[in-house]
Amino acid sequence: MLIVWGLFLALITSIQGHITSSVCEYSFFYLTYRQPLAARLLFLRVREFYPTAPIYILTDKGGVDLSGFCKEDSNPSFCQAHINEIHNGHAFQSYNEPLKNSTLYALENFFGHMSQAAQFGRTFGCEYMIMIEEDIWLQRPFTALDRPKGDTGGVYNKWYPVFITAIQTYFEEMTGLESMPIQGVIYGGSYYKASSLIDAVSKFHHVNWQHLSELDGRVPMAWDTAPPFLFGLTGHTDQQYWAAICERPNAFERRFSLNCSNATMLHKQHRDMTTENKAYRAYLRHSQGEKELLQRIIDGQQSILLSALEVEQLLIKYKFNKNDV
Repeated sequence: MLIVWGLFLALITSIQGHITSSVCEYSFFYLTYRQPLAARLLFLRVREFYPTAPIYILTDKGGVDLSGFCKEDSNPSFCQAHINEIHNGHAFQSYNEPLKNSTLYALENFFGHMSQAAQFGRTFGCEYMIMIEEDIWLQRPFTALDRPKGDTGGVYNKWYPVFITAIQTYFEEMTGLESMPIQGVIYGGSYYKASSLIDAVSKFHHVNWQHLSELDGRVPMAWDTAPPFLFGLTGHTDQQYWAAICERPNAFERRFSLNCSNATMLHKQHRDMTTENKAYRAYLRHSQGEKELLQRIIDGQQSILLSALEVEQLLIKYKFNKNDV
């Protein structure tokens, strides 16, 4: 009887584990700063497609507190909001400078939050975590063809320069690979296998960042360039370009844009909503009233818990159309 009961419990545990792992397709690591309208619009979009996906929001120091997103979420236990103790963008450095301790600290801090986000997702059975930012737009749910297969992958960016020969040689010597698995990739929209990410971050200090910086100063200068090296040099070498996301340069950059109409996720989609954008500032100068309200919302002085319809109306009225890039 005890044997039968034991087998029954084992079966129930197995079924529960299968259900848990199948419920969560993806978790999301959401990096934000000072674009709450764009942040709100994307948050609602993710919730439209993934109502119970774990979302870990990280706002850089000095940015708009988005904890209200989680408080008003239909599933608040699936949402966490954090304010970073530093501004990662300001903590990094120019590529031609010697590696600074502040840069190394910023990298470790950032990857630490990513690891926490991945662990948060794993508590709900999520195998993969997707990193998103305020200038990302999700056109539709991810398809079976979008399903990640490697340890990590990012968006192909044909304008991003390849790493110099010396650093590729170093990578080959350390990993046994013939070359860097990916070149011309940025990580504004990217995926991570949660178990690989957590392990790689735990080995952060196994990587000789000082030597990497001496070989090519671009490597530790930003989290856009560091992930392939953190993963590859800690034994997670299955890195791929991710066809689910497409790079869409802002129209004001006057650069040739790829045809991204069929992509599931778009990068650089919401840049026109930033207060730093010249066209945006020009619009704000021409009237008062609601535009002042819009400015207060973006500056974090007004409630940002708008509905999707309210956000859409504001964006369209003031020419911040999510499809107009």
